[in-house]
Amino acid sequence: MQCQSVLSDQRSLAVQFHLECADISLTYYEYRAAKEHIERAKELSGLHINMTGALGKRTRFQERFLAQLILEVKRQDDEADQRVSDTSPTPTPQASLPKVRTFSIFLG
Repeated sequence: MQCQSVLSDQRSLAVQFHLECADISLTYYEYRAAKEHIERAKELSGLHINMTGALGKRTRFQERFLAQLILEVKRQDDEADQRVSDTSPTPTPQASLPKVRTFSIFLG
């Protein structure tokens, strides 16, 4: 983790770097290093991530309730406004989106 001085002013780049390092560490079965990189990325991004589960149906065709994995992600409110930069994408206005037509085909 010698890269901290270079990446200290570029928070989003540092988060991406640590996530890439975690992925590479997992590829080579270095779980401790991967966990350290993931924790550092969570600290830099200000995210609180919690995995939980619940019984439920994902589609209307499922007949019985099955265990569903739920990922709860919360952002620290005090730092959220400071990290918004010009490089973050803005959503496309509704009027500018292309019109989509749906067709139904009857096979009988």
